[in-house]
Amino acid sequence: MARKKVVDPEKRSQILRLRGEGKSVRVIATEVGVSTGTVSAVINSPTPELDDIDDIDHRLQEIKEEESRLKAETEALQKQRYDKFVSVDGTVTYDLDMENYFNECRIFINIDGRKQLLYEGSLYNESPRSYDMTDVPEKYKNEFVTVWHRARAEKKSLEKKKQEQMEHDTQEYNKSLNELLGVLSLSKMPENNKNKIIRTLLKVFHPDALGQKVTITNDDPDIIKDILQLKNAWGV
Repeated sequence: MARKKVVDPEKRSQILRLRGEGKSVRVIATEVGVSTGTVSAVINSPTPELDDIDDIDHRLQEIKEEESRLKAETEALQKQRYDKFVSVDGTVTYDLDMENYFNECRIFINIDGRKQLLYEGSLYNESPRSYDMTDVPEKYKNEFVTVWHRARAEKKSLEKKKQEQMEHDTQEYNKSLNELLGVLSLSKMPENNKNKIIRTLLKVFHPDALGQKVTITNDDPDIIKDILQLKNAWGV
């Protein structure tokens, strides 16, 4: 579509003013110094911002038609690809994504590393429903069911390991918490008792440290380090 001729804003304003005064197209063209066609165009389209709206609409329509064409071509190519996978023998395999509850499993045909998706979704059901097998070719249906059960078994195994890890982490947390609470309760012990405990421990494990300010070194046994850390924590 041809673009409309751009008219100088000053001349456009003059044309509209003269037209408002009731002057004819020919008179306006003579006074302004433009063609009668230009005068008519300005009069019929008094708002310059709308001059290109037809061009925009035309381009939008072209894009819409192109999108429809591309969609049809995409669907045709997808069908061709699917038919190719059906015509050649492959194996049915799966991927699990335990972080994605609603699409935790993808089952597909694998032919030399090329994959055709058959199913993407949850493994909630013990066996696949007919709805889950909508895109599964007849010759792959038995294998699909077998793979479904295999994927579900692995999912349960991973869930069990995750649960066991959570229980282990909880136990470790509770253990650390109880140890901390124990230290906190000991921290309320009278200073005299704290000194007796530290002196007794040092006497047994590190008699040279009695009556001295001792710092922890890498050469000290772990038990000595623990005693001195307790000593420092109690401030005795």
